[in-house]
Amino acid sequence: MSPEELLNQLKGIHEPAAIGNWPPAPGWWVLCISSLLLIAFIIYMWRRHINNTLWKKEAIKSLNDIDAYNSLHAINTLIKKIAIYKLNDPSITSLSGEPWELFLTTFLNTPKTPDLFTREQFTLLAQGQYQKNAIANSPENTTALVNALQQWIKEA
Repeated sequence: MSPEELLNQLKGIHEPAAIGNWPPAPGWWVLCISSLLLIAFIIYMWRRHINNTLWKKEAIKSLNDIDAYNSLHAINTLIKKIAIYKLNDPSITSLSGEPWELFLTTFLNTPKTPDLFTREQFTLLAQGQYQKNAIANSPENTTALVNALQQWIKEA
């Protein structure tokens, strides 16, 4: 056999099959899983932030809706709602008088807002709604309490 006959017997060059897109390389898997975890974490943190600030918006809205009549009672009720939400302790609703004043002193005097409320305001909140005189429900006292509570809510 001649070399030309041998070359004619050879088949043409066969190229290997094209490399497919599936399955992706391990690096792509790591990138996809990392991206999904990052997106899930961002959504979780965003929702947590929204839930943590929602009570502030509702509390300030309620505080702005307080009228001059029965304002001390409304402010006390709002503070109790906030305390129950933040501390998850429903027994706070039964506090009144001296225990309520002591609770207010510890709850509202935080490291962020140490001197926002005066001692007289705590006494007014604890005892004022039970007094019949007009001094307890005066617009000056109510305005000062509302302003201090708004500042406390923003800082909390």
